[in-house]
Order: sequence, then structure tokens, then C-alpha cells
Amino acid sequence: MQWYEIFILSIDVEFKSEILEYPLEKHELVELLGNLLDNAIEAIENNSSHNPRRITIILGTAENLKVIEVKNTGGVIQQEDIHRIFERGFSTKKGKHRGYGLYNVRKIVDYYQGTIELSFDGRSTAFKILL
Repeated sequence: MQWYEIFILSIDVEFKSEILEYPLEKHELVELLGNLLDNAIEAIENNSSHNPRRITIILGTAENLKVIEVKNTGGVIQQEDIHRIFERGFSTKKGKHRGYGLYNVRKIVDYYQGTIELSFDGRSTAFKILL
């Protein structure tokens, strides 16, 4: 994939309610979104399917909880990797400095006693954080 091809994608941001105050420090919110977006972009870069290249960010509330969800059409995570995806140092990608993004996301979510859900709908992968 050429460096400029990554820009041929759609990023949608949906606010399901008013702009929310999250129970996080600002730098933690940036770290959560940054890691999830970075992974979504890399998944789309590595996807050879003909699915539309789309990332969707959803911010809102559900059952009195704050929601942060990042979906991408970059393919699915292999079944054998799902149980390890949040482990420190585990990565499905090659290279140095890999395997810390989702681990750090999990640490922040756990600190605030939240949950993180990983789901697939056949065309997209979604990480949904509830705080």
C-alpha cells in the first residue's frame, strides 16, 4: 500500500448525546482514542478486501455509562489471538514497540472500573469502552 492510500478512507464521528465529561484525565482519553485509532488505521492499511475503508468513532451514553467505541472495516482479529489481545507485549503486527497500545487501554479502563468489549459483525471490528 502506498503511503497516500491510507487517506482514501472515511472517518465518521457520531455523538450519541451531548458532548460528555468522561471520568478520565484528558491525557488518558487521548491515549485511549489514540491507541484505538492507530490500530484501526493499521488494520485498514493491512486489509486487502474490497470492503469500504471506514473508521467510526461513537461517543455517547448507555445505561448511565459513558461509551467510547471505535469500529473499523480492516478485517477481523484471528480467533486464537482474541484471548491475548490485551496482554502486555502481545501484538499481531511485526516490529519494535508493539504490543503496548491495547495493554495500556486495558490498564486505563481497569483503573476506572470500566469494561472493554471486542466484537465483530462480519464486516467490522469494534472496541467498545464503558465507563
